[in-house]
Amino acid sequence: MSSFLAFIASPAVRQVTKRPIFGKPYTTLGSLYGVVGFWVYQAGGVLGYCLRDTPDLLVKLAEPAEILLAINTEALIKGIKESVSIVESGLKEMEGEEKTFFHLYTLRQLRSIGIDSARWPPDKRLNDKADTECAGGVMRTAFVLGIGFGFNLPEEFAVYWDNTYRIRPDSEWQKWYERGIVRSKTQRKQTLEEAIAELAEGAIIWNKGQSPKVLDANDIRVLQEIIKANR
Repeated sequence: MSSFLAFIASPAVRQVTKRPIFGKPYTTLGSLYGVVGFWVYQAGGVLGYCLRDTPDLLVKLAEPAEILLAINTEALIKGIKESVSIVESGLKEMEGEEKTFFHLYTLRQLRSIGIDSARWPPDKRLNDKADTECAGGVMRTAFVLGIGFGFNLPEEFAVYWDNTYRIRPDSEWQKWYERGIVRSKTQRKQTLEEAIAELAEGAIIWNKGQSPKVLDANDIRVLQEIIKANR
């Protein structure tokens, strides 16, 4: 049984995975934090944000099957609620920086391993290889951090979303692209409502492929109502 995290991360993982003729697949630290972790962090945030009133459903999507079997739902929900202190600590640490997910997640996480991704020229360590085990740990941490942010501080999360996806002057975007801060030459405007609907649709699709099913009929109904409300 695959986790919902693996399902939502797969497009980003495919985008940055390098498959040499000899040796195991890998990605680079820059791509791991700047593409995969960045994407998963936001997805976790959207999940926590839109399911904050239905925490039982949230933990079904947030946790892999083995965790759901080993730890009761109440304890998992308690853990998400208590993560507010971690979220607040991160926000405080990045006071003075622009309120975007790049600054709050990518810049901060790379700094925690001694890489300043805002410096120019780029740190050569961004090209260091990251194996599957490393990638899995980074993804899981990003997902959990994102969930805690969206769940506990929804209003602040919405501010960060709007700042991350606001359309910027072309000259500013081009500068960010040249420095590797963004990976696309073109900007994409996506509202939080659109992201919520897409994630809820993804959860329904993911559940169809699970055996046994993780979500019950009531869970599907909640997700369908979320889609309808955000379309």
